Amino acid sequence: MDIAHSTALFLHILGAFALAVANGLELLLLRGLSRGRASDFPVYSEQYRLLPALGGGGLGVILLTGLFLMFTGLGAQAWIVTALVSVVVIGLLGAWSGIPQRRAMVAAAQAPSDEARLAALGDWRFAFSNRLRIALMLGILALMVFKPEMLGAAIVMVVAAGAGLAWAAEGMSSRTGTGTRAATLGR
Repeated sequence: MDIAHSTALFLHILGAFALAVANGLELLLLRGLSRGRASDFPVYSEQYRLLPALGGGGLGVILLTGLFLMFTGLGAQAWIVTALVSVVVIGLLGAWSGIPQRRAMVAAAQAPSDEARLAALGDWRFAFSNRLRIALMLGILALMVFKPEMLGAAIVMVVAAGAGLAWAAEGMSSRTGTGTRAATLGR
């Protein structure tokens, strides 16, 4: 293994750690926001500032180093292509929920006593996307370990997506809408 390949592999794994930490931190922040009080919001708001750089940066490093590793050594194997598509899906899911989530956090930070702004933090997309992204990341980890052919890779990611959707749906069934979060945060 040459130094370029080793460096790319190290950065690829580091990017995966960054993305995993960002998604785990987001999961904890979302849980805290849903159970917290309005007076707790500044703490969560401060911690949230890390997520876009950590998650987005990790995702960018994963994509760049993954493509480098694919084109300089391993080639377009089925598991690699499936993982690449899955990483793009994770990025799209992150943008789909992350952009409105960022706007809701900024709005709530500007007026933390405004119930409507705090209620916007209860948007179902945030927890749904986070849980699905975590499950897809676990599916990608399975792809990297087992390196299956196309059918196996597709099955792994369908199972991961199904588990993520079930986990996300379970989270949605415990919510009654954004009013629950507003009532909780307003205590």
